[in-house]
Amino acid sequence: MKQAILILAAGAASIAFAQPPGPQNGPRPVPVLDEVKAYLQLTDAQVQSLQQMQQTVRESNQSIAREIGQKRQSLAQQLDSGAASAATVGQLMIDIRALENRIQQSMATARTQAVASLADAQKTRLAALDAAAKLNREIGQARGLNLLAPPENPGPGVGIGPAFGPGRGPGAPAGFGPRPSRRSPPPVE
Repeated sequence: MKQAILILAAGAASIAFAQPPGPQNGPRPVPVLDEVKAYLQLTDAQVQSLQQMQQTVRESNQSIAREIGQKRQSLAQQLDSGAASAATVGQLMIDIRALENRIQQSMATARTQAVASLADAQKTRLAALDAAAKLNREIGQARGLNLLAPPENPGPGVGIGPAFGPGRGPGAPAGFGPRPSRRSPPPVE
């Protein structure tokens, strides 16, 4: 009975954690960085350096991402076989989580290095940008209540939908629903 419950829980977790792999081959589109470059007053050399850091971390994480994909495939095969071993399923899930944590740690380290490459004035402006980004949900909800005007040129896939947030309305990518809150709600008095 315990084995059956563990297998069902593992199956539910694998569905929750399953993510389709992104494009693995071919050149990545060149991002438009004019606004952030102007806001942070980045030099062309800084932008090139930051882009190189991104490329390096992306390349170093590719093998880990492939290994995650292989383990997810093994997990799916185990669960689909009908004769899955709880120990094997559990170990695969532990392995996947450990690999995901390695990628997150790599990204955090790269972010620390990128921020360290900025001048003090740029770090101050970045802190303001970070504070504004943390209000993204609140801004989207205020727009949904027509308390704030929508952006002048939001770009494709951005709309006001049932979740009162950018990217959640018509034209938003499939599978994107309401996000869990990043912050604790304010205390109730």
